[in-house]
Amino acid sequence: YPDLMKLQYTLKMQKKAQFWYADFLLALLILITISFLFIRSVSDLGSKQDQIFSLTSDAFSISNSLMAQPYCPSTPSNCTADWLNSNNGRVGFISFGKIQQENLTSFINLNRNDYEKSKLLLGTINDYIFFFEDNNGPIRIESYGNSPNYYYGKPGINNLADINTESLIKTTRFVYLNNNGNTRRIVRLAIVVW
Repeated sequence: YPDLMKLQYTLKMQKKAQFWYADFLLALLILITISFLFIRSVSDLGSKQDQIFSLTSDAFSISNSLMAQPYCPSTPSNCTADWLNSNNGRVGFISFGKIQQENLTSFINLNRNDYEKSKLLLGTINDYIFFFEDNNGPIRIESYGNSPNYYYGKPGINNLADINTESLIKTTRFVYLNNNGNTRRIVRLAIVVW
């Protein structure tokens, strides 16, 4: 009889040990899963911060380029030829805080003809658009081409809602716009980079 009790006691202890061992393995599995998810979220956070930094840097760089006076070595009156054919010159369409109509036309033509070349001249790998806006929203530029737009840059973007991305940066500068005699006021030049 005492041997039977010993055997029963030993079996109970083995079952108890197996029960605690299974709990330990389950707890270890949960801990490993939580650790994996934490490490993954921290690494994703770092890559998103790098992306935001790159977008911010490009937005300021594009903004500064557009706010500069352009340089066209061979044909100062029509920069489009220099920008499209020889990659020479510096992109921009503002002089002394005022939009220069012919330079804006040249830059819009560059965007329509070769958007990728415009990105190269601006020194960015990210997509971008630019537009002019006032308190009522985007301003249509009537004097440029047969089909006036609100947005210039990435082809196919006709509204900010057309941009499909997780991260974008918008920067704004103030300029004087004389839009074919219709608009003579200070407006915002908005640049959106994604």
